[in-house]
Amino acid sequence: MPTPITVDRQRVVTIDPTSIKDAKGRPAKIDGVFTYALSKDGNFGLFPAPDGLSCAIVGTNPTLDGEVVNLLISVDADLGPDQKFIRQSLEITCTPAQATTFGISFGEETDPE
Repeated sequence: MPTPITVDRQRVVTIDPTSIKDAKGRPAKIDGVFTYALSKDGNFGLFPAPDGLSCAIVGTNPTLDGEVVNLLISVDADLGPDQKFIRQSLEITCTPAQATTFGISFGEETDPE
């Protein structure tokens, strides 16, 4: 189920550095910082931390209510000059903000009918 993010609000995704493991479950190192991307632009703003261990995601487009977008997270796992990326993704969706007000006005004053 996609994680909803309300327009003009944010959620922060965080990576626990102790969760980085090798195939046998032992602690492992990575080369560089995590990067964040979207499967479709236009619904969200991404604001990664300089260390790459977290990223604020801001909903920006309420007109696409319910559309699922993948947040793609990757990092280079090869400690040498080559690159071998490990990747994960999360489903997110931008939801409209809840109505909080409405406008009213009087019409012109007239004689009753």
